[in-house]
Amino acid sequence: MSVKSLRGILLSVLAATMLLVLSSSVWAASALIDPDNAAGGKKGGDYEMERVLDGGITVVCLGVSKESDNDLLAHYEVIVEEDMVIKLNPKDMELFDTSGNKFTARASYIGNDRVESREIVSGIRNRVLTVYDPRVNSNYKVDTTFPRLSFSINGKKLIFRDVPAIN
Repeated sequence: MSVKSLRGILLSVLAATMLLVLSSSVWAASALIDPDNAAGGKKGGDYEMERVLDGGITVVCLGVSKESDNDLLAHYEVIVEEDMVIKLNPKDMELFDTSGNKFTARASYIGNDRVESREIVSGIRNRVLTVYDPRVNSNYKVDTTFPRLSFSINGKKLIFRDVPAIN
C-alpha cells in the first residue's frame, strides 16, 4: 500500500469522524433548546400513555370521555405480573382541560366494583375508571386532548400529558 493511498484513507476516516462529532453536537444543542422534540416528537416522560412501575404494574392511559350523564371519565388498563391488591387514591387524581378548568376525581372503579382497593389477577387487562367533579353541563365541548391528567396507584402519582379524548 502506498503512502498516498494510506493518506487518503486516513483523511476519509478523519472527515467521517468530524462529521459524526458535528452531527452529535447539533443534536445535543437541539435537545437543550427543545427537549420534547429532540427525538422527533413528544415522547417519553409524561407524554407516554403506558408506564411500567416497580412491582410489575403496567398502567395504560386510554383517554378521557364525556358520558351521557355529563360525567368526565378517565379510562385506564392496569396489568400486573403477579396477583396483587392495587390501591387507588382518587383524592390525589386531577384532570385539566384546555380552558383551564380543574376537575378532581370523586370515585374510582376497578373492573365492575366502585372501590379504591381490590385484588386483581396477573396477566388480565383490568379496566380502571375515575369519575370527576364537578360534572360538566350538556353544552361542554370535549377537547381533542386534555393537557394534564394525574393518576395515583399504590402510592405513586403518575402525570399524563396530552391525553386523548375518547368519543
